[in-house]
Amino acid sequence: MTNTEQQLSSSNPQDLKQSCNELISWILTEYSPTAYMNITGQNNLDFVPDNIYALWYSSKHPSISSIKRPATNTDLVKLHDELLWLNDRLVDAFSNLF
Repeated sequence: MTNTEQQLSSSNPQDLKQSCNELISWILTEYSPTAYMNITGQNNLDFVPDNIYALWYSSKHPSISSIKRPATNTDLVKLHDELLWLNDRLVDAFSNLF
């Protein structure tokens, strides 16, 4: 277990749950397909870069479509880590659009 995992698992589960919910809201607001169309000015998703499409729909790594509400505190820690990973990759992918 990493230091971050230890800190998160020992933190208040409600705080961790709130942090996960905030990250989910942020990701869905800033990096969803609708956000992509607003940013690019496109009215469809025909020309979405493969890396962004994978971050939305992949089943091989964390993606927007794979976000699940956790059942246990251990799941919360895993979800939080996955959300941070996903957010970092979405930031990079979206920053390369222009």
